[in-house]
Amino acid sequence: GKAEHWRVLAQARAIENAYYLAGVCQLPPVSIGRSILVGPSGHILGELGLEAAVATFDLDPAEVRAARDRDPALQHRRYLVYPGRPVS
Repeated sequence: GKAEHWRVLAQARAIENAYYLAGVCQLPPVSIGRSILVGPSGHILGELGLEAAVATFDLDPAEVRAARDRDPALQHRRYLVYPGRPVS
């Protein structure tokens, strides 16, 4: 189940930040392997297995803009919160 958790959590981080996420993991027996690249919309672009490997990808910044346009949640961030004061 750990590999599935790894995959789901990587997708969640990519989605909530609307950004590419590269999760790099050591091979067994140290860890589970399965390094992963997830796109800003949460789709898996590539995943390595349990053997040593290298992969390259071309990333498109337009995909980040498109994901952020579809889900503008990052615009709702609050950097300063003071008790008793309204947030603008």
